Amino acid sequence: MLTLRRAAVICVAACLIVTISQFPFRLAIDLVSSPPFAAKDLRGTIWSGNMTGVTLSGFDLGDVTVRTNVLRLVFGKPATSIAWQSKRTSGTASAALEGGALALSDLAARVAVSSGAMPGIADISNAKVVFSGQKCMSADGSIEYMPTGKARGFDGQLTCNESVLFIKTQVEGLPVTLPLSGLQ
Repeated sequence: MLTLRRAAVICVAACLIVTISQFPFRLAIDLVSSPPFAAKDLRGTIWSGNMTGVTLSGFDLGDVTVRTNVLRLVFGKPATSIAWQSKRTSGTASAALEGGALALSDLAARVAVSSGAMPGIADISNAKVVFSGQKCMSADGSIEYMPTGKARGFDGQLTCNESVLFIKTQVEGLPVTLPLSGLQ
């Protein structure tokens, strides 16, 4: 038979589950002392949220969808996935906060580079990028770059300094560094 104590525990547990499942995404981000991105608007819950007007270290990510997988969270794995779309870039990644920094792993993205010496399209794969505040702290991953026009494409590595993501490669034996972010 259900005792008063058991009924109270079940009621408190149910209320706690409902509260956690409906916890607003905006409040969760407000709890982070200095989020490593800027957004115009945040909507949804911590399990399924949307951000508009997102910028991150010189990138206009546009609209970002955020999903949290409870099962992965329980097993201590990166549980949050993000997807974004803007005029200049689109992509997906797993996201986690690591010591106050935002780590994007399993990053796959397409970036249109329209300014600079070599406009084109960069396809980023298997990348990990770590941001602290609006600064890139580290980046590693593979890039295939296809310049517009008649120039040949090339492969490179993703890297960064504090404010700009770069492609590092060699073209005809010469080292080349091509900025991907920080461009307006």
